[in-house]
Amino acid sequence: MPTLKPLGTALLLLIAGALHALTINGLTDANHICGNKIKPADLNGKAVAIEHFGVTCPPCIASLPHLGKVAERAAKTGKGIVIASHAWSRSDEAIKELMKRTKCDVPTYQRLSVPNDPKMDGVPTAFVYGADGNLVWSGHPASPAFELNFFKAIAKAPGSGSIPGAADILGSLTPEHCKGIAKRLIPGRNIEPALMQLKSRIARGDEAATEARTLLDAVNAWTEKQKADIAEQLKKHPSKALDTARTFIKTMPSQSLEFNDVVKKLAADAEVRALSLSRAALDRAKTAAAKTKTAAALKRLRFSAKSQLTKLEQMTSARYADDVAEVKALWQALLNSLSEEPEK
Repeated sequence: MPTLKPLGTALLLLIAGALHALTINGLTDANHICGNKIKPADLNGKAVAIEHFGVTCPPCIASLPHLGKVAERAAKTGKGIVIASHAWSRSDEAIKELMKRTKCDVPTYQRLSVPNDPKMDGVPTAFVYGADGNLVWSGHPASPAFELNFFKAIAKAPGSGSIPGAADILGSLTPEHCKGIAKRLIPGRNIEPALMQLKSRIARGDEAATEARTLLDAVNAWTEKQKADIAEQLKKHPSKALDTARTFIKTMPSQSLEFNDVVKKLAADAEVRALSLSRAALDRAKTAAAKTKTAAALKRLRFSAKSQLTKLEQMTSARYADDVAEVKALWQALLNSLSEEPEK
């Protein structure tokens, strides 16, 4: 008898099925361009984000890598779906190449629409829908409000059960017998004592052993992914590799010894260190932007973004051109999103 409950038990599916799926016009095989195909029934009980883009639109291209990451996080919850909709003249091969180049592996269709949605002023534009099919938010996908509202909608969707903070490692796994241990499996914190407890549970061979093994397998898979990500990031985005490696070392001290020298070398490089600090400042700015309610606060965030962009313009080293370009694009996207008026 299984001891681990993934999202989507019979009861949860029954509840989800009672909700009306979002109606999306154009969600057909004929309109499919790349990525997984979506059936209308797949939308039942789930929050949905649709981003409309153009294949040669610079802000759209800058936004797609972020959309891919949002899709990965949403998939781990089992309660959110991200879809890309190409809004311009159809050009399948160019779109496929763009999605591959930007690492945006999401279901992509030509000119989707949802009845009664507000008219778009242009692209990129994102729409977020709750599990009941109602529109929750619309706006520029670079706005922190996009991600904030999407994951709020996911949290309200049927079948909640993933463990806050541990979803990056465990995805949608929801343990019964090892819940206390699972709550400690959070990236950025030392999880090795918790892993020792899981191994002890496995050795007992009791009812919790199978569940403990599943959790340990999830941790091992996450560990291998971190190592692969760091190796890939070192090629073109060393500041991102520095951040990933630092988090990995804090999380798995004894299994990340090979990266200690990598971190020391990267941290000793002034330009890499500056880019890492800029990424951290960007994360803080996004959090602040999601909470911004006044014109004064919005003005301060704009000033901060412009200051960061000025500093990045002064980084001219050819070695880190790709890294600088990515961080600049992220700051520019945030600045573009801040052009909208805050709520009164």
